[in-house]
Amino acid sequence: MESRVTLKSDIAVEALLVAALAVYFILAESQAVGSDMLFTAVGAVLMALATFWTLNTVGDVIEVVAARRSSSKG
Repeated sequence: MESRVTLKSDIAVEALLVAALAVYFILAESQAVGSDMLFTAVGAVLMALATFWTLNTVGDVIEVVAARRSSSKG
């Protein structure tokens, strides 16, 4: 049960990160790459965080699927 709650919160955070990245890309459309180092750094951090969180969420999904499979076999 706890893993389902964790998975739901991970998916919610994932959605927020994707939305933040979408906003960043919309704002970045008018920027030249590297012209504003702070803006570029924020984008890099957002992308790294989204990548990390995606991998973390995939791990949680695998954990939930494995738990369901083991409980259905036993």
